[in-house]
Amino acid sequence: MNSDNKKIYVGLLTILFMLVSFILLFNDLINYFIVSLIITIMLFSYLVYITFKKNDEDSVYKREIKRIFRTYDSILVYSDNNYKLNDQEIVIVNKLEDIVKVSEALNLPILVINEKDSCIFICEEGICNLIYIKKKNNSIVSKYEEKINKRIKDNKSSTDSKQILKDIEKTTLIKLKNNKTYKVSPVKKK
Repeated sequence: MNSDNKKIYVGLLTILFMLVSFILLFNDLINYFIVSLIITIMLFSYLVYITFKKNDEDSVYKREIKRIFRTYDSILVYSDNNYKLNDQEIVIVNKLEDIVKVSEALNLPILVINEKDSCIFICEEGICNLIYIKKKNNSIVSKYEEKINKRIKDNKSSTDSKQILKDIEKTTLIKLKNNKTYKVSPVKKK
């Protein structure tokens, strides 16, 4: 649901609850009136929040990065900006969840290089480096992205690294009665 539709729905709900509050007040149902009035105030507060919340690309980018850091904190390893890529093949993925799947299946950390306007996530798997680049906008080119693009042009992609991502999606989780979970994956550490 986009922001404009959300504002319309919340605004209509606020008006509806305000009308219900007045009807309850005029019918001397004070307890229900108080509850309805509290809901109206909460809806109005939320409407004000979503109306005046910053939605510029900088704010959206920072919120998304914070969400990623909060969600995947247990598998992220933060690095400085002097990280040197190893000589393995590079595969750029479209979603961070693909790297997370590989990381969890192979029990590998995800390296994070946080720059001013972009953030690079690298999972160094045995055959290749899986890389996801989160940027504030598409016009930004970080120094690591330049290195990565140069390396990709120098090396041709092999089917082995792309096969890893396909195999990760075939991973099966088996939950036993004693609440233990086992992963069965066609991907093996080398």
